[in-house]
Amino acid sequence: MIKRSLALSSSQLAILRNLISIANIANMAKIALSPFDAQDADVVLRSSDPEPTDFRVYKNILSLSSSFWRTAFQLPQTAQDSLVEETKDEDNRPIIAMSEAAIIIDRLLRFLYPCDDPSFESIDDFKGVIEVAYKYDMLSSLATLRRTLISPSFLSVRIYAIALHYSLHNEAKEAARYALKTNVVDVESHDELDQITGRDFQRLVQYHRIQGKEALKLLNSRWSLCVETSCRSWVNNFRTKATPVLTDEPDGATIFSSEFLLGVNGSMFPD
Repeated sequence: MIKRSLALSSSQLAILRNLISIANIANMAKIALSPFDAQDADVVLRSSDPEPTDFRVYKNILSLSSSFWRTAFQLPQTAQDSLVEETKDEDNRPIIAMSEAAIIIDRLLRFLYPCDDPSFESIDDFKGVIEVAYKYDMLSSLATLRRTLISPSFLSVRIYAIALHYSLHNEAKEAARYALKTNVVDVESHDELDQITGRDFQRLVQYHRIQGKEALKLLNSRWSLCVETSCRSWVNNFRTKATPVLTDEPDGATIFSSEFLLGVNGSMFPD
């Protein structure tokens, strides 16, 4: 059996020093809500808010979910003491001052604990959590977080960029498929797009165009057997209106929506 040495990289050591050394016991913190208020917890994560929140958590839960924390907690006590002068709470629990706000810590911990997963109102809220998960090497343990990443409620182009930034290639492919519902060429500029290469974005645009051509090919095939003049006229009108829509949004869902079909009918049978 190969014994792995317990060692943190220089960047991880810097993170660990910062986490503990900036804890200020004089700045009294409020206790987080359940389940992060356990009296028998053995470590405290303190948020960076002006009025900080203390999350009383268990080292074993953090260790099982993160190689960073596992290594940090397994360091010999003398090694830990040489890194920082530890701050402790009134129950002698070590306080680790996080650089993240309470809302981010709360959401991240809920993915690890046996409780309901958090909800995200915006992609910006989600991005803050996945950044921290990546920072502490928690991504491999957060399968639910990765599934949430490809939620249809988020702007797919931003998700595509975030997934590529963290080398989540399966999620990037899924986001590219969701992007067929949007016009990727005219998408708004977002900070996430600065984190991917021009070639990455070009691949998305190329995929979009290929799927658009396939959709138009299907649209213009002889799929209507109707011989009535009015029926053929409706089909031709439908194709005419659907062509520019499929060019921009080759997903196809839009042209079969009730709003679009009512528009086709309205143009043929005006009031």
